[in-house]
Amino acid sequence: MRSLPLELKPSPVLQAVLVVLALLGLLALWLSALPRAALALPPLLAAISLWRLRRLPRGRLLLHDSGQTEWWPAAVPGLAAPEASPAEGLGLELRGPIAVLTLRIQGRLLRWPLASDTLPGPQLRVLRLWLDRHGERAQAPSSTSTH
Repeated sequence: MRSLPLELKPSPVLQAVLVVLALLGLLALWLSALPRAALALPPLLAAISLWRLRRLPRGRLLLHDSGQTEWWPAAVPGLAAPEASPAEGLGLELRGPIAVLTLRIQGRLLRWPLASDTLPGPQLRVLRLWLDRHGERAQAPSSTSTH
């Protein structure tokens, strides 16, 4: 049985982008007529976003040809070897260069933002094909109305 292994971990590229956006936010607030107290917001929001991104569990997601998915948590030194857990409710949203993978592991809904450093183009293509065949890929809302 063949499978597609996906290493899920926080993206260093997305972390760098968050820091750059916070710096640009600081610059914009500094140049604006807003009170200087507003300068605390970009670093605060960046810190919250980075914390949420870094606290995502690390591990390997295996997508089997049969349609089954398995989650293997990353090993922690000094603890027993992790065991596989079934994963369900898989979905994928594509937003430009960022893909958001959604799945439920042990009753917990998790969303991983993935960039090209954590999900290269060929793996993204295989993941999309696997989801088209076995799962539901979340569709982006249409920007045009169909009245």
